[in-house]
Amino acid sequence: PAAGLYLDCCARGEDLFGVTGLEAGYIERALPGVPFAGMLGACEIGPIGRATELLTYTGILALLD
Repeated sequence: PAAGLYLDCCARGEDLFGVTGLEAGYIERALPGVPFAGMLGACEIGPIGRATELLTYTGILALLD
């Protein structure tokens, strides 16, 4: 990939894992040298089965080619 964008629920991160930068570290290790940006949101809206739900504690990584 040429770049990545990580959209993260604000309830994740240090408050959830107890470690600062944990998810960013995993992304950097999995995709070395690929630049990425991130943004926090309050929640996401997406499909669960056949229903659309309000989702929390989610992270979405989009890779751009």
